Amino acid sequence: MMPMNRRSVHMFTTPCIESKHVSSSSYGDASDIYDKEEFADFKFCFKDESKDESPIQYLYAHKAILSTRSSVFRCNDGWKDQSEVFIDYCSYEAFAAYLFFIYSGQIEVSSLNLYQTVELYDLGEEYMEPKVKSKAKQHLSAKLNSERSFDEIMICYQRANGHQDIQQMLVENVISLNNCIQVAEFGFDYNYDTMLKAAAKFILENKKLFSDRFDLQDLDSDLAKALLTSLLDS
Repeated sequence: MMPMNRRSVHMFTTPCIESKHVSSSSYGDASDIYDKEEFADFKFCFKDESKDESPIQYLYAHKAILSTRSSVFRCNDGWKDQSEVFIDYCSYEAFAAYLFFIYSGQIEVSSLNLYQTVELYDLGEEYMEPKVKSKAKQHLSAKLNSERSFDEIMICYQRANGHQDIQQMLVENVISLNNCIQVAEFGFDYNYDTMLKAAAKFILENKKLFSDRFDLQDLDSDLAKALLTSLLDS
């Protein structure tokens, strides 16, 4: 499985230094005009590039609301002379949840899948909204109780690049005796140190069961060496 990390540079997140950051949840509820085309003077555009026939989706917004309630939008002037911008660093669904937070102070995550929840966490980080991060992390934990597809979690792991706590949560949830070697190989092949260390930790904590089933001498020599190094570092 090849990496599918679609994270790209956020258009609005240039450095912003203010004496005090005010969360969007500190303002009144403006959800009645959330994503309403009437009176909107800005729109976020989304297109699923993986689907040739995918229509463009829009989220309508108001520059005054964005600038007032988000220090990131307020500190970045490049977008203010525009009427729209394409968002390619996250899904429509994740950004809609973030935008709804700006307007309402509420964070709706119930409809987000695992990948979109990781995207929302990333948005909370990039747009300096700790409440969004906290809610996304809680939802991610709940989703992991029922969703344990190895491939899905590995894709989410790559999307969480730069967020070690989320990556740790993902890999610790999916790792088992049946796939610990697969996790180690994935971490080794793509230089994911957190994943390789998680595999080494799992092997160490389950060394009797592991040794009954596997022999490190049967592994690729470079992988075995990397695992042993991680075991010694644990």
